[in-house]
Amino acid sequence: PYVRLAIGSVTTNHVLPQLPLYEGPVVTGESSGSHFGDCTGTCVNTDHIVTVVGRNFAPDFNYSADVHQTRQYSVYNLTYASVAIDGATGARSSYQVDVFNSTYMTFRSTPAGRYTQLTSQGATLTVSMMCAGSLATCQDSGSTGVEKFAFTGPQVDSVSSTATVGGEITIKGKFFGNNENVFFNETAYPEAGIKVCANSACSVFDACNSSTANSRSDTRIRCTLVGSSTAGTAYSADLVVTQGNMSGTCAGCYSYSAPLLANVSSAPAAGGLVTVNGQNFGAYPGALALTVTGTSSTFSCSNFVFLVPHYQFTCLMEAGMGFNMPATVTITSYTGATQSVTKSIGFSYEPPKVFGCSVADTAGGLVTITGQSFGTNVSLVTAYVDGVLLNGTSLTSDGVLVGYTTGGGTGVLNPVYVIVDSQTSNTANVFNYSAPSITAVLGDPPGMFGASTITLEGANFGAITTNATLISLDIGGSPTCTASSCSVTTANTVITCATSGCGNQSCGVDARNLTLTIDSQSSGTSGHGLLVFGRPIITSVYGSVTGTSQRGYLSFFAQSYDKLVIVGKNFGSAGPTILDGSFLDYAYFCEKSSTELCSGADWVDISSTLKKSLDNVRLNVEIPPNAGENHTIVVSFGGYNTTTTGSAVIKGYLGPAMTSFTPTSGITTAGGLMVAFGERFGPINDTYISNIIWGVNDNPVLYAASDLSARVQTENAEIAFIAPEGVGTKSFQIRMTNGAGDYGTTEALTMTYDRPILQAASDVPVQGGTLTITGKGFGPLGSAFVSDVVVNNAFNCTGTVVTVAHTTLTCTMPAGTGVRNILKVYVDGQMSIILNAATFDYAAPVISAVPSIPTDHLVEAHPAHQTLAVDAAEAAAGPWLTVLGLNFGEANSSLGSVTVGGAGCLYP
Repeated sequence: PYVRLAIGSVTTNHVLPQLPLYEGPVVTGESSGSHFGDCTGTCVNTDHIVTVVGRNFAPDFNYSADVHQTRQYSVYNLTYASVAIDGATGARSSYQVDVFNSTYMTFRSTPAGRYTQLTSQGATLTVSMMCAGSLATCQDSGSTGVEKFAFTGPQVDSVSSTATVGGEITIKGKFFGNNENVFFNETAYPEAGIKVCANSACSVFDACNSSTANSRSDTRIRCTLVGSSTAGTAYSADLVVTQGNMSGTCAGCYSYSAPLLANVSSAPAAGGLVTVNGQNFGAYPGALALTVTGTSSTFSCSNFVFLVPHYQFTCLMEAGMGFNMPATVTITSYTGATQSVTKSIGFSYEPPKVFGCSVADTAGGLVTITGQSFGTNVSLVTAYVDGVLLNGTSLTSDGVLVGYTTGGGTGVLNPVYVIVDSQTSNTANVFNYSAPSITAVLGDPPGMFGASTITLEGANFGAITTNATLISLDIGGSPTCTASSCSVTTANTVITCATSGCGNQSCGVDARNLTLTIDSQSSGTSGHGLLVFGRPIITSVYGSVTGTSQRGYLSFFAQSYDKLVIVGKNFGSAGPTILDGSFLDYAYFCEKSSTELCSGADWVDISSTLKKSLDNVRLNVEIPPNAGENHTIVVSFGGYNTTTTGSAVIKGYLGPAMTSFTPTSGITTAGGLMVAFGERFGPINDTYISNIIWGVNDNPVLYAASDLSARVQTENAEIAFIAPEGVGTKSFQIRMTNGAGDYGTTEALTMTYDRPILQAASDVPVQGGTLTITGKGFGPLGSAFVSDVVVNNAFNCTGTVVTVAHTTLTCTMPAGTGVRNILKVYVDGQMSIILNAATFDYAAPVISAVPSIPTDHLVEAHPAHQTLAVDAAEAAAGPWLTVLGLNFGEANSSLGSVTVGGAGCLYP
């Protein structure tokens, strides 16, 4: 600055010092600027302001700490300041420097320009200012700005995406120079261009066509990207922009557009090649992945091959199953970033197909279904064989499914289909049940006479519900016998049919062939020779005697009211009436136990008395009275007798049986009406009752039936009689005859006479005497049945005798006194029923005389008083009164009381 000196009022002239008085500008910080400067004035945005940090850029007085933000600073023109980079300044005359304060300044213009690219790094920044009117007088920053400036290449902030096949992209950033394609010219600048890295070293990349790269402004570049590389597909990849000799990298800022999935072809469940169509798949197979999400698993593809890069590829889908499953295509970049697309209904394995099925029994069993695309997860597979769900399934391969059917059907060409994860196969009519086979004729074969039934055992007959119209049975041989109305009675194993018989003739006993057809399937020869018609057979005989343990017995009252029933089978069809016996040849009766013991003279022809029933199994015959055991009967029908197939033995003739009686109480010792119940008592009369035996186990008495008015009052079932007099418990039997000299006796039953009842008793003198008791149930006259008469539970009345049969007894009582003495009478051990009247009284005392006593009272004491607790002096003094009479009690015993004129007499 110029200097002048003022002394007082005199001032010198201005003098320019030879050396600066103040330190010039100093550069302390680094600075940088666009390699294209301010694009020769066409780039005026703030990104092109170069900042210089240092000191001494302006006066520093009177400025606050934040003046940059609060006040406008002077603008120093070129006349006063300039900035040079490696000695060169900006070419424009409008070049200016903006000084904000002593430590901060900016400038816009550099030696670089729109078409002048500068690339220096570590250039010298020289600031010249504080000039005294000309640049020659300026102070500069000297060496403080050495290596403090660098030119900056293009800086990328973002980039648009494009399809992997390529397309125009827009790059946004700064320092692009607004210079069209000049610095992308590969001839002038071999390294120039725009590329997207496809690996970490960027040795593989996708590039823009250099002729399309265009810096439309300092902040935007457009170019056409050729497309993704066959070595990788870029997502979150580095983008490198090189203009001339300067490059800029935007790390991880470029991604191709996400893939689009159009469709995926189906594959067999065993796995196979699929074709995938869409967009933006890239061209590098190693970046691809395809997954399908099934119900329970995720399935993946491998071995990717492009058919049309970016649009179509193939891969090998693994084995699986499913329908309309989401499919996801994922492309992975070298950076690890991925792009994926999912199509919700993207992929289906081919539906299952059924080709064949093995045979199974109608009862069910293991079957094998063959086909394709059954999958690998048996839990997602269901199969139906003839409409029945297959159980316990397992997959032995993609096309072989094994499981168990419960059967229930019949026939051939039944439907089979398989469902794999909601996909249903074709319905194939390929399942056959095993043909029926006959192993045996169960139970009784049909009889040789008339209609009957036949029951067959075998296999593969079907369910009980099998339609009868599907079942037929052919019976071979002659005479003709037809079967009809066949039905399955036990699922799969038993069938029953009705047979017609052979008309009015026997079907014979030759073996016949059976052929069973069910739902068009024949049993073949399995049933040949299995049927032999049944001959007549006697199985049992019985008469009026019933009960399981007594079957085969007759009542020994075998009269017209009691018939023998012969039970068997194959006796022949009934004619128009139950008396018809068209097939009956004869019936013989023998009183011996077997046919071997019976000779010609022993047999009695009873054919004329036979009556045939309607059910083919019963014959009735009237049998005369008989006794004994083991009698034989033989019957012949249509030339076939029962001698070899079953004769019958009558076990025996049973006599009467008594089971109960009434009443069970109410019979006094005088006897009374009783009714015995039982079986085989004969007709209503008194003819066949021989005796009633009373007291079977104790001195039995044999009463004639007339003695007790015994009579059958209900045929075979009830006998009424008068029970004889007696006491206690008695067992009894009834003995009968059948009028043919045979006798039978019932088992014994036991009855009990009612207990004795006391109704009244006489008084007894105090000195003792006869006690008379009246009542019921005392038994017959005499002393045989009354065992005890007990008084007050203490002593007995002796010499008991029944004086009036059943109602009155007497006994001798000892001396005593008192009233309401309690009595108990025991008859044959039975204690009497005690009523209020079952007591007696001793007679009351009677006074007949009282001798006078002297007035001096001097009467001698009675000797009995000596036994009393009487004072000797008092006993001697008297007076003593003597009373005469009856019923005073025993001698020397004390009395209750004696009063004289109302006063008590002591010591009676």
